[in-house]
Amino acid sequence: MSIQSNVTPLRNAARDLRRARGEFVEALIKADDRSNRYVALQIGLNPTSMGERLRGKSPFLADELENIARVLKMDPIDFYSRYISVTADGTDPRTLVP
Repeated sequence: MSIQSNVTPLRNAARDLRRARGEFVEALIKADDRSNRYVALQIGLNPTSMGERLRGKSPFLADELENIARVLKMDPIDFYSRYISVTADGTDPRTLVP
């Protein structure tokens, strides 16, 4: 038995936020009937790196987000605005009804 087996890992807030934002991007890709691989290749990103970003293991770069928006035929400013509005629990505050 490992000494560490009874230790609960601390949640990493930054990683949770990256994961939620990655899920947001992935949902938009799927809504456009595209594959993650297709979008990655269109923006010049290795599909493995795209997967890491979508899972929150590494952050998206601003130019990657802009290029994803263009592939999805979305306004990059609106896309980025929606992207940064996503919270760590995956909600977009602008979609919540007061």
